[in-house]
Amino acid sequence: MSNPNLVRKVIDNPNGEAGEVQSSEIKTLADSRIASSKNLIINSNLEFWQRGTNFTGLGANQVYTADRFQWAGGTLTATLSGTRVAITGANSSIVPTRNIPWAIRYGVSVAQPSLAAGASAAPWMKIEGYDIVPLAQAGNAGFTFSFYTRAFRPGAYSVQFANGAITRSYATTFTIVAADTWQRVVIKVPFLDVGNGVWNFTNGIGMYIRIWMAAGVDNVGVTPDVWGTNVGPQIPNTQVNAVQSTSDYLELTGLMLHTGQEERDFATRESYVQELQLCQRYYEKSYPLDTLPGTVVAVNLAKATAGDSGGSHFVYEAFLTPKRAVPAVNVYNGATGTISQWQVVSSGFNGNAAVNTSADQMRAQFQGFSYNVNASARASYHYTADAEL
Repeated sequence: MSNPNLVRKVIDNPNGEAGEVQSSEIKTLADSRIASSKNLIINSNLEFWQRGTNFTGLGANQVYTADRFQWAGGTLTATLSGTRVAITGANSSIVPTRNIPWAIRYGVSVAQPSLAAGASAAPWMKIEGYDIVPLAQAGNAGFTFSFYTRAFRPGAYSVQFANGAITRSYATTFTIVAADTWQRVVIKVPFLDVGNGVWNFTNGIGMYIRIWMAAGVDNVGVTPDVWGTNVGPQIPNTQVNAVQSTSDYLELTGLMLHTGQEERDFATRESYVQELQLCQRYYEKSYPLDTLPGTVVAVNLAKATAGDSGGSHFVYEAFLTPKRAVPAVNVYNGATGTISQWQVVSSGFNGNAAVNTSADQMRAQFQGFSYNVNASARASYHYTADAEL
């Protein structure tokens, strides 16, 4: 398995120290650079769903759904669900399902026919600063963003590209031509406006990509297809209200971001393992991939010596992948799923202990407290580590 830090180093600095790359990794790293040049979006085919596959209560909040995809809504009374779905329906044959196993469906549960000022319903992707460096280096070659989509409501929808502070942005429109029918959207942007505003090119938010379903009156009104200082209106005024009925939904999959202004076939990284590692740079868990954190499941259950009685007991857990930043970590009782506990088992004792957590980018530390056990006691637990943008 290749070292993701070395992958990152070679992408960032192709003239870096050759001694830091093992010969067995050279082909993997070269393939990584080629694949990354094809598509800069992580989990672009919606393969990984570490937090679960069905999310309810999406509205005026921000909630991560599939890995690297976040629902973002403001001033909404509408509520939606975010669900992993198979790619079916009219014209679905255009989607290359050999490389794309799933779509995400944002479906309206409670409708909002009239939008208040400030309303926004716009799932987004936060692209890390390191990953937009190729777009900045492309200059007037520009970049292209494409995706497959279908929706209940035909009409004009908006896509917005913005810096991390959302003070410089570029908005454009696309049209859902026919209800309930798959189509591919291709958007070409002439350049990344790095000469204006503040852009992050390290491990912060480099760029937002927002796909709008609905917007209140004060969020519309910008001129399309130009970069601007947009701290008020965000998108053109042609945006439909795709949360006005419980029949409304928007499905997305096969998202692709690459340098240059030409349409390309959808591509993702050839390595399943590398794609998972890139997801885990932001969020990982000890649970099986398709298991919701907090579920009682013995698979992958971590176990460690808890220590002797009469004081604090420390366990260190090395992360599967080094994190983008110091993550927030949680520990879960292996027997009950209770957060901030682990289960302790020893001769004559079976109980739970409250646990504090801390971490750096490489590992987590779990600190349990006195619970009258001996030095051979075993602590069992699951954990999550969240270093999202």
